[in-house]
Amino acid sequence: MENGIFNRRNVISICVVAAVIVILTIVFLSRSNTGYEHIDDIQKDRVKYEDMQNKRAGTEQVTSQQTAGVSQQNKTYTDNYLLQLQDGQAVIYRGVLKNSDIEYEFYDYAQIDIELLPESIKKECTDGLGLNGEQQLYDFIQAYSIE
Repeated sequence: MENGIFNRRNVISICVVAAVIVILTIVFLSRSNTGYEHIDDIQKDRVKYEDMQNKRAGTEQVTSQQTAGVSQQNKTYTDNYLLQLQDGQAVIYRGVLKNSDIEYEFYDYAQIDIELLPESIKKECTDGLGLNGEQQLYDFIQAYSIE
């Protein structure tokens, strides 16, 4: 048996470590390529929401966010959420700090049974029900969940 650096055990160990590094690199690169696909869907929903808000206000203005891609960097998200009923669906918006004001952008759809909501909560949700923190959001969703 060899006692040098290139004995059989050392060569096998080096090959195993190299194979693990290659596999981890491939997994990391494949995940980093698909990490932002959901941003396009969020952008479409945000534009749809802004169009709807503009129509309610009687304007058909096109904002710079609709014509140019919105940078997902340098955003400061708040712990504020807004739940609104729109077209028979519960839509969740998350607060974003912009120029020391809180604006809301699309976050997700809530799978809740709107018929289970008390009338007072339905009215609040139509106007926009403010929820403070993820826990309050999840508690509300769980209380009126479809499942």
